[in-house]
Amino acid sequence: QDIVDLTSPGNFSWATLTVKRGGTLWFQELNSDNLVITISIINIRWYGTMLLNHGTIEAASTEIESEGIVTLDSTGYGSQAGPCPGKTVGNVGTGAGHGGEGGGAVRGG
Repeated sequence: QDIVDLTSPGNFSWATLTVKRGGTLWFQELNSDNLVITISIINIRWYGTMLLNHGTIEAASTEIESEGIVTLDSTGYGSQAGPCPGKTVGNVGTGAGHGGEGGGAVRGG
């Protein structure tokens, strides 16, 4: 039996999500609300494709097999934004990091 929990304003919650061989699953933002997909286990099988153009995936475990694709086009934070943004100090820019400010580079002139 398949059970889907559709929460307000249109978020999804599953125990396990599997995109089978050659299958495609597409989540698309339809309004200005942030789509949140909560899944314990995500399995993207061989040549399976999952597309998400705007939203958040919360998963405990994710497995993507060879030739599997997860496309997150048009997602992410803009320049110098988000929980771990890069920054510019004295014309030296740093890239964003996971849990930090990222690295920097100084070019000689």
